[in-house]
Amino acid sequence: MLQEIAQYVIGGFIGWSLHGAIGFHIHRRNIRRYLVITISTYLEVIKDNSKILSGYISDNKVNVGSKVSISPHHIADNLEVINSVKNQAIEFLMESEIVKLTRLCFALQDIETQIEGFCLHIQEHETGDKVVSKETHEHLLKHIEKINHLVSQMPTEIKSLQELPQAYDFKIEM
Repeated sequence: MLQEIAQYVIGGFIGWSLHGAIGFHIHRRNIRRYLVITISTYLEVIKDNSKILSGYISDNKVNVGSKVSISPHHIADNLEVINSVKNQAIEFLMESEIVKLTRLCFALQDIETQIEGFCLHIQEHETGDKVVSKETHEHLLKHIEKINHLVSQMPTEIKSLQELPQAYDFKIEM
């Protein structure tokens, strides 16, 4: 009788442990998949935005001594789709993945801020009907340079969080 109770208790404990371990790994896999899909989408959008903004300068839409006829509009993304799983990521991801994800978020946020700043500078000139000065043009070029510098450090495609860069170089001065 006592032996049967011990067997049931041990069997229940083993079942509970397996259920928890399997649930943990399934949840970890789902968080990783979600982040890989989300990050891949962000990387595509960031690269496209970078090309579009670079085109504003290279296609002579913004020239020294001229007025801006049409300006791009961009509001910096707060990365909510990544931040929404931050607590789960901290709980379920490995430390190296958390570090890479955090550094990526800082880099993406910096790119978003630079893009928004670039667009706001151009919008100010369009709405104020102002001529673009040499200083403004050089400042816009710095925005593009910093955006392209950070975008060039981003992977083209990721299949796992381990493929993210360990660090990013933010050293371009504005």
